[in-house]
Amino acid sequence: MNRLRSTTLLCIALILIGLCEAVTELAVEEVVSLEHVVKVPYDFRSIQEAVDRAQEGDRVEVDPGIYLEHILVNKSVSISGTDGDNVVVDGGGVGAAFSVVGSDIHIAKFTIRNSNTGIYVKGSNLCSVSETRVEDCNYGIRVSESNNCTILENHVEESFEGYGINANASHSILIENNSVSKNHFDGIGLLGSSDCTVKGNTVSDNVLYGIWIDTSSMNTIFHNNVFRNGIQVVSTTSTNNWSSNSEGNYWADYRGVDKRDHDGIGDTPYIVDEMTGQQDEYPLMQPFINAAYLKIDTDAPTVSFTLTPQDISVNENVSFDASTCDDSVGRNSIVEYRWDFGDEAEASGITVDHSYTEAGNYTVTLIITDAAGNENGTSLVVEVHSSETELWDGGMILLGGSGVMVISVLLFIWWRRGRRSR
Repeated sequence: MNRLRSTTLLCIALILIGLCEAVTELAVEEVVSLEHVVKVPYDFRSIQEAVDRAQEGDRVEVDPGIYLEHILVNKSVSISGTDGDNVVVDGGGVGAAFSVVGSDIHIAKFTIRNSNTGIYVKGSNLCSVSETRVEDCNYGIRVSESNNCTILENHVEESFEGYGINANASHSILIENNSVSKNHFDGIGLLGSSDCTVKGNTVSDNVLYGIWIDTSSMNTIFHNNVFRNGIQVVSTTSTNNWSSNSEGNYWADYRGVDKRDHDGIGDTPYIVDEMTGQQDEYPLMQPFINAAYLKIDTDAPTVSFTLTPQDISVNENVSFDASTCDDSVGRNSIVEYRWDFGDEAEASGITVDHSYTEAGNYTVTLIITDAAGNENGTSLVVEVHSSETELWDGGMILLGGSGVMVISVLLFIWWRRGRRSR
């Protein structure tokens, strides 16, 4: 009887467990089903109409096409293109393509062009802009009077009058892994903002400034690549951290060296602002490699070399020097020098020495690679001659051109003496 009762209780317990699992699965399905996806142009022809009709928490998906719109987003939704390169929002040269006002709003995977401002986030909290290309606008991405927002993996270029990415009067903004180039005023700027993190960005070819900071303190700026800007960085009335965990930024105009411990960090600081004493204590010797950098650095480095001496004899030491090589990102961005001396010997390094064991003509080839993987090479034919030149006329072996001169003088003296004896 006791065994029967135990068996009965066990069966009841198993049934209850099964019911609980079934109820849990139904609850999960119910939660998933609450997410509503609105499609453009399938459900609504315009992005604005889709946003207006969406409920809080909905996701708006936009298929490829050119959308001539100015979109106001003032509710908690996620808006993304299904193919970022081909989902284009064109602002017609005025206004903001996207105006974000609210909390928990997320915009991703668009191409935005021809607007006064690409994306304007104002008075918002916990919002994000990611994987979006902004081009041919007066201003790129602007964050104003906002908190805890993220600007991630965007490409912003050619803001004709203003800046690429700026945070104004904002707090705790993360600006990470963006490529920002060819903007007029600055690439990345902070004005009256604090506790922001600017990291992993590539800032290049901006007309006035690469990084511009004014009246903004307690921010952390590190792992950024800054090159080919009018002025790489300016920071006024601000005090910030220019490194994190003993790693700073890559500055193309840094002239320091890394001879102390060869750890990839410059031995001396990079001066950010002399007036306030701000400096990057741990400047990177080479660019910080990420997708943002690889997107910008597509140019091959320029390659050339010299050799000393140029008149080369067998077994004579020859010094090859590639220090004249350069890269638009800076000389330190060249990470590899590969030499082929044409006699099956190879070497690596900016300066190398080599000697030839046999006379002949040899093709010396130098191939260099920059941090982004771009390569370039050049070749030069060098002539190596024997240290002894044979003169078989008269059965004598003379050493070099100086030997010929000595023998000529001796013959002349012998000839004069012969004439006098007659």
